Amino acid sequence: MMAASWLVPVVPERLGILAETWSVRDGVVSASSSVVHVGGGATIALLVGTNVLIIVVIGLFANALAAARRDAQRQVTIQAWQLRPAPAARSIERLRALSASRVRSRA
Repeated sequence: MMAASWLVPVVPERLGILAETWSVRDGVVSASSSVVHVGGGATIALLVGTNVLIIVVIGLFANALAAARRDAQRQVTIQAWQLRPAPAARSIERLRALSASRVRSRA
């Protein structure tokens, strides 16, 4: 849906039905508007501000993902530790296995 909302005006522009609002020529991407005057200090501030905002938002998102991954890994480690057999249970299992092997060897 989001891609379609971008493509709807682009296709008529490329077909020449609507006036061109952006172009790529000689390695330069240029954007123009017949509705809004673009230029000057306010435009530069807007471009710099939005770029900084995007960088900050992406950084916060990456930090949140890293924290969620760290918490999930911690939970898995805790669960694995809680599910391991107790030392006494392991000793009993070893004794049973040892006595079973002795009984087999006698028979």
